[in-house]
Amino acid sequence: MKQEILKREWEYTFYKEGENFYLSVLCGSVALYDLIIQLDSNELLQYHEDGQTYLNKLVEEIRNHPSRFIGRSIL
Repeated sequence: MKQEILKREWEYTFYKEGENFYLSVLCGSVALYDLIIQLDSNELLQYHEDGQTYLNKLVEEIRNHPSRFIGRSIL
C-alpha cells in the first residue's frame, strides 16, 4: 500500500510502498510529465540525514537534468 510521506503540489510527491521509497517529480514546461524514481541506498541515507532539504535538492536536480534520471524511471 502506498504511504505518502511528503507532498508539494505541482512539484513532487515522496512516498513509501512496501519497503521501497519513491520520488515522483513533475517535470517539463509546456508538456508536463511525472518522472518517478526509486531512491537508492545513498539517496535514502541522505534523506535520513537531511530530510526535506535533501529532497528539495534532488527534485531540482531531476527537474534540471531529467535525462540523467530517465533510465531509473519506473514508468
